[in-house]
Amino acid sequence: ATKVTNKFLIKEEDAKGLLENKNKMDN
Repeated sequence: ATKVTNKFLIKEEDAKGLLENKNKMDN
């Protein structure tokens, strides 16, 4: 269960990073 949770959290962090990078490019 811990591994699955960690994978989910990592995906969430990656999604946030992609959104931040997109915002930087838009600016």
